Amino acid sequence: MTLEEHQIRGSISHASEIVSAAHQGLARYLTFYNQTRPHRALDGQTPDGVYFDHLPTRRTAA
Repeated sequence: MTLEEHQIRGSISHASEIVSAAHQGLARYLTFYNQTRPHRALDGQTPDGVYFDHLPTRRTAA
């Protein structure tokens, strides 16, 4: 492997790590935003709380 090929592979690996870290950070923020952070427009409730509280209940077969 040439030095240039080695540098390219290293750059691709580094870019992959950056994208992975960004994805993980975004997932953590969305979890916080939807499940933990109270929203003033939702009377202090979380989006998940509002959504799941308003789902219709399913009937089970008797």
